[in-house]
Amino acid sequence: MMDYKWNKKDIKNKINELKSKSILSKEEKEDLYLLKDMLRTMNGTRITSDLSKYKAFFSSNKQLINVLSEDFKTYFTEFQHKAIIDSLEDIVYQDFNEIYKSSLDIPISFLDQKELIYKYFSDGILLDKHKDLFNLNYFLLQLTKQNINETITVDNQNYIVVNNNETVKDFNNLCHELGHYDEAIITNNRMLKERFNKDKFKYDNLSEISSIFYELVSIDILEKEKLITPHDGMSLHNYSFTNKTCEGDYYNYADVCVRSKKIDKKENFYIRKEFEYPSSIAMYYYSFLIACNLYEQYKEDPEKAKFNLWYILKNITPENEEKILNAADANPQDLDKLRNYTKRLRSK
Repeated sequence: MMDYKWNKKDIKNKINELKSKSILSKEEKEDLYLLKDMLRTMNGTRITSDLSKYKAFFSSNKQLINVLSEDFKTYFTEFQHKAIIDSLEDIVYQDFNEIYKSSLDIPISFLDQKELIYKYFSDGILLDKHKDLFNLNYFLLQLTKQNINETITVDNQNYIVVNNNETVKDFNNLCHELGHYDEAIITNNRMLKERFNKDKFKYDNLSEISSIFYELVSIDILEKEKLITPHDGMSLHNYSFTNKTCEGDYYNYADVCVRSKKIDKKENFYIRKEFEYPSSIAMYYYSFLIACNLYEQYKEDPEKAKFNLWYILKNITPENEEKILNAADANPQDLDKLRNYTKRLRSK
């Protein structure tokens, strides 16, 4: 496997350049934070920690409800919230851990991963952009042994870091990040800019649509190329589906607590031990609902699904989302496609 790395010297120079300025803009402060993260990733010293559960244990019930209430208020439209709540009965939680492991670890070389991306995802302008991504001289891709998979935007340039041990799981992760990368290209980072410049945090719940769509499609690609069996394919779908939606129960209970303004004594330990911000859950859960609709379209008409994906991401706002999603036949409040998807999971 080729030694893909970012350019450490260039990253350090950009950090020093920003540090030399007496005043940084909002965008420059964000760039500096991301560049430092990139450098820590390259050095193998990046530690990701979540202190939210720790803080939750030391919060009173009133404080916890206020935190949850503010999160719902800040990050959700009524449409998004209703779509999540209404879908909960149709979400299938199953334990397929043993099946996952054998299917996730099926080998596929990085060279084959790259060729499949060229074959299935590199339409039009994306072919040249993907060739740039996989060009060692462009320093846009970092392969790591750390459990880090991200797409990072710094000064309008997009970078990918992925953990890759040449397995089908790594291919799925690479395609997931490629979805973010391609969205930035096709829409000129539209939603990220809207969210950042206008503090419209409700865009966050739309941020994983392209990546999850790519991830689901990547499973079908592996099966079509006979690199995995249909059984493996269904296991991978279960893995992807469960990881995006498994915290729906917590989201629902957080909503119950906020509406009732109380936490049941029996659930005191649960809500602290499992604490998640509803927005952290919905970023993947809500995006999955839309991506699942597009994936079901893809199985019938790949070109239509891709067109609708980019139509959504070029045009959707928190104000017009129902209109745009209806036009793209991807309204997450219409549960028919989700039920069709989960029906296949149940049958296996």
